[in-house]
Amino acid sequence: MTGTLIRKEFREFLRDRRFLVLFALMLVLLSAASLDGWNRARSDAAARAHAAASDREIWVEQGENNPHGAAHFARYAFRPTPSLAAFDPGVFDFAGAAVWLEAHTQNPAALRRAEDAAIATPFPTLSAAWVIQVIGTLALTVLLFQAVAGERERGTLRALAATGLSAGHFVAGKTGAVLLVVGGLCILIFLAVLLPGAMSGDLDAGAMRIATLAASYLCALTGFALIVVAISARSRSQSAAFVLAIGFWVSVSVILPVIGGQLAASLHPDIDEQELKNAIQLEAQSPFWSGDAREPAVAAYEAEVLEEFGAARFEDLGFDREALVLQAHEEFANEVYDRLYGELYARHEAQDRVLRYLAIASPVLALQRLSSGLAETDLTAQLRFTRQAEAHRRRIIEQLNRDMMMNAGESGYAYTADRTLWEQIPDFQAEPVSTLEILERYRIEILALLAWLLAGFILAIHLSGRAMKQERL
Repeated sequence: MTGTLIRKEFREFLRDRRFLVLFALMLVLLSAASLDGWNRARSDAAARAHAAASDREIWVEQGENNPHGAAHFARYAFRPTPSLAAFDPGVFDFAGAAVWLEAHTQNPAALRRAEDAAIATPFPTLSAAWVIQVIGTLALTVLLFQAVAGERERGTLRALAATGLSAGHFVAGKTGAVLLVVGGLCILIFLAVLLPGAMSGDLDAGAMRIATLAASYLCALTGFALIVVAISARSRSQSAAFVLAIGFWVSVSVILPVIGGQLAASLHPDIDEQELKNAIQLEAQSPFWSGDAREPAVAAYEAEVLEEFGAARFEDLGFDREALVLQAHEEFANEVYDRLYGELYARHEAQDRVLRYLAIASPVLALQRLSSGLAETDLTAQLRFTRQAEAHRRRIIEQLNRDMMMNAGESGYAYTADRTLWEQIPDFQAEPVSTLEILERYRIEILALLAWLLAGFILAIHLSGRAMKQERL
């Protein structure tokens, strides 16, 4: 009986002109968004690779220079383009692409892709993920709002109830057809992610990551579809079901994501950029170079050097003291940067937590967050990059200061190093993150999607059963 109902419902979908139009529209939008996304991601990856290669060449070919002068000459750390940014760009286009790694200063990420856009737009970048999350859920709403209410109005629900069909079999038939539709959308997701990459041979995403992404969409879209079926079962007419279903879609797909961002920013406002710069100058620069923090900072670092080399006096080592002072400032300033940028990142993470808990109220918002997390285009991935870049900066500056301290002797700033040292400075390499780590971070969103799926099944069966019971009376 259930199989018969599934086939009957799916045949009705295929006969419904709205289904064919919506399916064709989704296919066109997904194809356009996917190809555009892969082209943008490929060009972006190529541009960053070229910039990194140029930065390396300029650094190595700088000629003879004092190591501290080279530290101010500096290098860049470029964030690699995530493979799945083609599918879900998240905040990637609006986040800094590179960090300038210079001495004495921790710079924020800069060079945002969105700044290169010729025309500003209030709409998000068209992507395969956005099409499925917003247009796909709208399509499910339009197709399913009459799932039970339509049967009631046509009188077929009474006929089905008279046969003794159980609510479980009825919902299984309805949801089975829904799963076929949702499964078709998930196949489109695989095609949107895999085909352009297979055609280009670039930006190959891992199979486990893609499978996890598709499973997330399957769970979210099925839960959403079941809620629409439940709304249809609760409504006395198709018109009422349409109004309620569209209201549900607008609430969870449009209103909550938009209001959520505004609420997060109002509860945890960002630190003003100029205020941060002033704080860095007052706390990381002035106290050391013109205040009373220099002597204790130099003494502390000198003690570390003496312990490392097993000497009683610094003079016995024959090292350059100016380089020691430079590195002492780095050690002093790093603690300030950790605190000031830590406060900034804490606010960003607090904003992110607001959205995390709001995602419990919206399967679409939960899906958006999990999707961008798996694509590594979320806020967490950007903060991970900036922290890794800063750690790399500190290693570079310490290596340069150490070379000057150990080799300058009495030459001081007149000492110069050459290509041999520059080639020893490693290029920035972003540390990868595993899919399991991402899923651990987004466990609340995953639980929210599972809760919506379970609630959808329970509500659809309960309300459909009640509707059938009412028809028997």
